[in-house]
Amino acid sequence: ASRRMGGPATALTGTVLNPRLEKLFKQKEFRNFNFSWELYPRNKKEVEQVREIIEAFRYHAHPAMFDAGDKEQKVQIQLRVPAEFEIRFLSTNPDPNASGFVENEYIPRIGRCALTTISVDYTPNAIYSSFMDNSPTAITLSLQFSEMGLMTREVVDKGF
Repeated sequence: ASRRMGGPATALTGTVLNPRLEKLFKQKEFRNFNFSWELYPRNKKEVEQVREIIEAFRYHAHPAMFDAGDKEQKVQIQLRVPAEFEIRFLSTNPDPNASGFVENEYIPRIGRCALTTISVDYTPNAIYSSFMDNSPTAITLSLQFSEMGLMTREVVDKGF
């Protein structure tokens, strides 16, 4: 019975070991942000605009090749980093005398990000639907961004 309660040391000293585990702080993880849009083009022009949007994100989500030398020498190919994105949450200007958009001060800002995942679903309603030319009538575009810098208290004080 004394083993369950802490053993002979507990009985002699009247103390028990603290079972709480401590974690050594190493660093914070980078913040990730997920965005998803359901797109329903109504005509050929909108289909092409949606295609251009998807292709632009696909293009900028990937690194570019950088040849470091002669291909015959089989020099290792280097990659340039993917594009960085600046994401802002805009709202209509609350000033009745002004037009346009302003950054929404109630939503914390996001630092510069890399697009880490892009997903395009051409069957968002569990069935493929298309116009007569086979272009899709419904698309879900999902993007995941990872912030490039770590959050600190000083960064949070700046509105991030």
